[in-house]
Amino acid sequence: MPKRAQPDSEPVLDRSSAAGVAPPSPKRTKVADPDTPTDQELTNAESSNDAAASTSTAPAGKKQKKKKSVAKTTDTNTIPIHRGKFKLRYLQKHAFLIRRADPAVGLLVSCSPATETRAIGQLRSFADAWLPKLFPGAHAVYPDLAPANDIDLQYVADADDDDDKKTKKPRPVPVDKGDKTALFQMADTGSAGLLFLRFRNSVAPSDFVLRLFDYLAASPDKKQVQESDLSFCHRFLPMSHVASAATQTDIVDTFGPLLSKVDTVGLDANDAPATNGRKRSVAIYVEARNAPAINRQSLTIALGEHLPNTMCGNLKTPDVVILVSVFKSVAGMSIVLGHDYRRLHKFNIQKL
Repeated sequence: MPKRAQPDSEPVLDRSSAAGVAPPSPKRTKVADPDTPTDQELTNAESSNDAAASTSTAPAGKKQKKKKSVAKTTDTNTIPIHRGKFKLRYLQKHAFLIRRADPAVGLLVSCSPATETRAIGQLRSFADAWLPKLFPGAHAVYPDLAPANDIDLQYVADADDDDDKKTKKPRPVPVDKGDKTALFQMADTGSAGLLFLRFRNSVAPSDFVLRLFDYLAASPDKKQVQESDLSFCHRFLPMSHVASAATQTDIVDTFGPLLSKVDTVGLDANDAPATNGRKRSVAIYVEARNAPAINRQSLTIALGEHLPNTMCGNLKTPDVVILVSVFKSVAGMSIVLGHDYRRLHKFNIQKL
């Protein structure tokens, strides 16, 4: 039989609606608001703002100048020299401080890091000007060192031919190294923020520091010295004995015998080591810079074993203070009275 055609007007039933299931809603597309900026537009706006801020401070067509350092723009009365130049021309080698034939004594001066060149200029100018004021009879002292090798001139070849072939530029003669009339010399400490003013005169470093601080404490020139003449310098530690600091044993072997008579420091010959029925107190202060092989606590204990039995330890108000400072491969020591150490603010010239 032929199939019967359905009429066009017959409605088509939706089975999902007949079964009680809602038909799927048509997918809606999100329409962007023209007033809301996109993420890309926000990124572009931030970059343009940063560029405008950087160019707004500098005038158009000109590069922005860098700010000069305070040390270069202010009048600090110092020598404007660089590290490489003054290390070769104005500083003695670090190893010269531990020569046995020429023992070094002087002042260990601390300063802020990166200001060593300025502090050296201030320190040398100040020391050369004030030593004759405080000690009018001071004069230069240099040991008579024998030559290391005796050379027979008959075995030395004539160098005239070599001089004709090559003409060398004459090097500038350094004043500090060759002048035997200089009262002071600067030595390389090998540590940042630390200077060593070597004494080449007849004055002891501890006497110079005590007289200088006492004079400045009662002088109207104290503010001028602190703010201008020595504005980059801080502590002035006298170093009366110097030894090699390769190992702790080297330091103890050199400084240990010097501590056997520390109980008589500051006393007259007729005074007894124990005054008023009590033992004198002592304190050992050890500082180490650029010396990783030295343990401060261990060195303090080792030096304390060489103290006389007539003394006792006191770190707050000692009668005698032993200052030990280790910098790179050199160790310096000084023995001062505790009263002077406290009233002079640990020899800090900026705190007078």
